[in-house]
Amino acid sequence: AQLGDLAVISRRDYLQQVSVDTEGNQQPLPGPTADLIFLDLEIPGNHVAIRPSGTEPKIKIYLFMFMDPGSWTDLSTARQQLQQRADQIETALRDFVESA
Repeated sequence: AQLGDLAVISRRDYLQQVSVDTEGNQQPLPGPTADLIFLDLEIPGNHVAIRPSGTEPKIKIYLFMFMDPGSWTDLSTARQQLQQRADQIETALRDFVESA
């Protein structure tokens, strides 16, 4: 439900070709079929992608961070804020895996 300070607002499952919101409502997901899940976070443009490795027995996780260019004036500060967001998400994911 939450990764770092951001709520997960939907899950896109490309293997099952369905998108599921926080209420459990499902919508068909057009596009290619793949062993891939996207977690859409509350700030548009921020996502977590999860997929199995194609060559090794491990899971790969990708973080997509976005900050509207109109919301910042200093590139260094924007980078720092995005890195902090990514670090919080990484910590939440590690905590989840370790508790499983």
